[in-house]
Amino acid sequence: MTEQENRDLVIKRMEEFGLVAHDLLTPVYKYRTIEKAKQILTTTKIGFPNALQLRECDKLELHKSLLDLDFSDEEIRKHLAYLEINQTVEYFRENMLSDSLEYFTTNVGILSLGKTATNPPLWERYGEMHKGVCLGFMLPPAQISEHLAFYVNYPLQPKKVKIIDKDTGSISSPEIYYWLCTKHKDFEPEQEVRVISENFSGLATFKKDMLVEIILGRDTTKTEYDLFSQLAIDNGYTAKINKIVVDDEIFGLQIVD
Repeated sequence: MTEQENRDLVIKRMEEFGLVAHDLLTPVYKYRTIEKAKQILTTTKIGFPNALQLRECDKLELHKSLLDLDFSDEEIRKHLAYLEINQTVEYFRENMLSDSLEYFTTNVGILSLGKTATNPPLWERYGEMHKGVCLGFMLPPAQISEHLAFYVNYPLQPKKVKIIDKDTGSISSPEIYYWLCTKHKDFEPEQEVRVISENFSGLATFKKDMLVEIILGRDTTKTEYDLFSQLAIDNGYTAKINKIVVDDEIFGLQIVD
């Protein structure tokens, strides 16, 4: 199976779980404090924290109740054969299962983004209570050769999934993506988009043309607006600079030039 065929299979399986791939045609948004946004602009690096680091921030998400860990002896034997490991079923149950979960919670990177730049909960939680900055990124198709991006799912009754493929014994990517892209219903107002990197967590470098918008929060000052305008010029960005205002007619937030 080619890499493209594997990605297509993952996306198709994700649809069966109720998860939809990001369409790549619209920007996605990172809400940051003034200082963290400045750091992103000057270093061209953005964080892919692992699942454990995210869970420390959001105790309700990435819960193990999404995982069906009741594997049959035959499923375990297939998994051990796939890994070419000569161990017993009992050894897997006592040692390797926890190691497998540890790998996915520490090695898989998750970039959390917003679907829009006018999301009040995200401004309040991550955008310094409307005094921060929202950075708009376009995810080019090339980015998806190494990462997959999905809209987070917030089901009332989450499905339980097994991370071991019952036929091949391999770790199943669709189930891992489902686990990492499903959150408690309480988080639904965030309307999050997640970019998943299966083999990397930490700081990743992005291309400057991926940054298409720099949006100052509702309560930022003209001095801060001018600062980011100059930062963009000095660091070679062509992103538009905008600001959030309150629109009384729609009782919400609106972006203005």
